[in-house]
Amino acid sequence: ADDTGGELFFKRALEADPNDTDTLCNYALLLTNVQKEHKRAADMFEGALKNDPAHVRALCGYGMLLQNVNKDYVGAKALYGRALQKDPKHIPSTINLAVLYR
Repeated sequence: ADDTGGELFFKRALEADPNDTDTLCNYALLLTNVQKEHKRAADMFEGALKNDPAHVRALCGYGMLLQNVNKDYVGAKALYGRALQKDPKHIPSTINLAVLYR
């Protein structure tokens, strides 16, 4: 799938502010879920977490990428744990962590 309109939006937003954590996180989600460009998505998640190491959505999204694509369950578990330290009621991180334990 190709969502060039969405990608163009994120590229423009990052030109305006290359360190915007929410933009990096959302762009990573587009790359992961729509375009299946997992290496680029990982780079975006890492950039988001470099800017804000406790960004819950980035931690959870990157955890999902590690879990579902890379089969890196240890890394995913660590990221979900960090997300839940910041926000113990974050439902997606709770569910994804539970999936790892089944």
